Amino acid sequence: MDRSDHIFPSAGDETPGTSISRRQLLRRGLRGGLALAAVAGTAPLALGDAQSAEAAAPPFFGEHQAGIVTPPPVRVLFATFDLLTDSRADVAAMLQRWTAAGARITGSAPGNADGTSITVALGGSFFDRLGLQAMRPARLQPLPAFTGDALQPAFTGGDLAVQVCAAEATLATAILDEITTLGAGVVAVRAAQAGFREAVPARPRTTPRNLLGFKDGTVNGPFADGIVADQRVWIGSEGPEWLRGGSYVVMRRIVLDVAAWEQTSVSAQESVIGRHKASGAPLGEARERDRADLRARDAAGQLVIPVDAHIRRASPGRNGGARILRRGYNFDDSASTPSGGAGLLFLSYQRDPAQFTRIQSSLSALDALNRFSTVTGSGLYAVLPGTSEAGWLGDRLLSV
Repeated sequence: MDRSDHIFPSAGDETPGTSISRRQLLRRGLRGGLALAAVAGTAPLALGDAQSAEAAAPPFFGEHQAGIVTPPPVRVLFATFDLLTDSRADVAAMLQRWTAAGARITGSAPGNADGTSITVALGGSFFDRLGLQAMRPARLQPLPAFTGDALQPAFTGGDLAVQVCAAEATLATAILDEITTLGAGVVAVRAAQAGFREAVPARPRTTPRNLLGFKDGTVNGPFADGIVADQRVWIGSEGPEWLRGGSYVVMRRIVLDVAAWEQTSVSAQESVIGRHKASGAPLGEARERDRADLRARDAAGQLVIPVDAHIRRASPGRNGGARILRRGYNFDDSASTPSGGAGLLFLSYQRDPAQFTRIQSSLSALDALNRFSTVTGSGLYAVLPGTSEAGWLGDRLLSV
């Protein structure tokens, strides 16, 4: 039995030694990563039988868009679009169609799948294409270059972005197909990335595991303690009036060298991450949500959590208190696209992009995990505020 047979503790039992492999996880129906670059639509994905007990039907209308603080179901499609027109009227009409479809498809209408959500955001180039430079948020600037970036043009940037979350891959694909059809002649798909999360229906608030076998999002994930949306996620009076109640989303497509990781001992893996693999607890602690003691030293005087451990570099304490709201998903494109690889579709929401860049700059400078990861896609987008039944997404921007 090789080391890969001891990656994942089972969803219902975190007793050390009780585990499933990454291959088993994918065979259980969670495999669904499919990257589509510069195409007109998406292709069907394999239907998985995993459901998320955390997911509930979120309302479409409201102050904020769904799919941000609402619990994430096990499937996502994150698509970017290029504008085909410079007509504001055409774009406004498309957003009205997307709004009507979103209300019908998601929890605002009967018969929709639990957890389904559609979230629409605008890239910085959107404002250039439509001659709206004066309306562009000052904070919507290109992300800086980071160590480990090997960005592919198709997976980087884009005039608009749409996140589709659902409990089934085929449903997410069908929704994105409809969104694409409703945008025909106005936008074209630039790229689409499918992702999946470990299903943990028996354990509410359980942090899912990534393809490295570690819990992903303990401190900054949807069920983390201390994520106060009004302070950390929603744009307030510091933003332009049309964007208040919205957010900023960062997308990072991170390819992981899983083969090299699986050849690394568990103790070495734990030193890279700074957590115990089985429990998710910080090194030296017993429970996942115990506070990491970054000053602790062992009997030999060495730091218990190494200086380049991932959790040390990402710690709010060393990054000016910066926190983000992560909605991370795994992907595995190795079967459908040999060069696509497998890894993490990193999605984070924050009130100010500086929250992300502060953390990422620390990770870029000295993070042991960089040896196993390469970022191939990246983007920053302004998430539109929610809307009422009398309005439509983007009306405060394109009605002026």
